[in-house]
Amino acid sequence: MSTVTISKTDKYTFINVFTLHDPANQQKLVDIMSSLMAGPGKSVPGFISSALHRSHDGTKVVVYSQWSSKEAGESLRSIEELRPYGIQAMEISSMTPVMYEVADTFVGPDYKR
Repeated sequence: MSTVTISKTDKYTFINVFTLHDPANQQKLVDIMSSLMAGPGKSVPGFISSALHRSHDGTKVVVYSQWSSKEAGESLRSIEELRPYGIQAMEISSMTPVMYEVADTFVGPDYKR
């Protein structure tokens, strides 16, 4: 597993919070999103990195991805090859996608590079 360092120099961050209709489908959604990002998603121009997070209560999956520009992150919606993944995800969850810009970062004393 690789580590990504978040810094103010990273252009744009796309955080997509998926809320599952049934927590029993959390791993299924993780698998869908993993397949997307390990497959066609990683070839999208402007893609830098992505991390998947799952809530301990099984109700949410969060996709955190970094992009070289706002337009690159928003381009996901228009790429036909990615559409089947979105359809599968929406069958078992709802989503709240938001684009962010890193405003500041903080590193704790236990951080090791």
